[in-house]
Amino acid sequence: TLPYSAFYGCSKLSFVYNGTNVTEIGTYAFGNCTAMQALNLNDATYFGKVETVGSNAFRGCTSLTSVRLADATTALYTYAFANCSALRYIDLRGNLKTIGGDAFRNCAALPKVQFPETLEAVNSNAFTGCASLKLVDASYTADPAVFAATAFDADTKASARLYVPLGSETAYHASDNTDAFNYLIANVNEEGFAEVFEKGSLPATDDYVFHYRVSSGDTDFYPGVYSTGTSTFSLNT
Repeated sequence: TLPYSAFYGCSKLSFVYNGTNVTEIGTYAFGNCTAMQALNLNDATYFGKVETVGSNAFRGCTSLTSVRLADATTALYTYAFANCSALRYIDLRGNLKTIGGDAFRNCAALPKVQFPETLEAVNSNAFTGCASLKLVDASYTADPAVFAATAFDADTKASARLYVPLGSETAYHASDNTDAFNYLIANVNEEGFAEVFEKGSLPATDDYVFHYRVSSGDTDFYPGVYSTGTSTFSLNT
């Protein structure tokens, strides 16, 4: 375990290595390491065994632009990456179960988040203050109860596209946790076909949303759609 505040405030620390036996990154271990630009916990040479990222572990790493968790990582605790204002890419990998409260709070540059199939809980305010968040991909998460009602703030729910598994859109609209999302898209099924299920009015579809559609039949848009993304209907048969 990397202990409490092990490298806290090391303002010139830009890269971390030689952590092959580390399974837990402790509270504030790298907090306010403002020169750190990228973090790859899935590199077996360095941090491939990390199972948990502690509270505030990377809080305030304001130059951090990308994060890739280890395949072994199952939990991010509270404020783990809060106030990482330059963060634009996160790879949550395939075994993550829990995202703690405020884990990505105020990651204002983050445009997209994709959740793994193993996800069990996204806690309160996990993505509050993520002003650039426009795509929330829950394509492998059939149960909306995974998300706390306040996991995303009102601005995100008003503007971001929420992708859910095909067949779960009714549950998402009915859930108090997710019903405030305005733009709901049931994601691509095994035939390569996505459907738009709209609560309000969808200003535009995403790029490639119907790309490689192979199923037959008509596509019905809800009222209010006035533009489509690049290659939205490309290669439809």
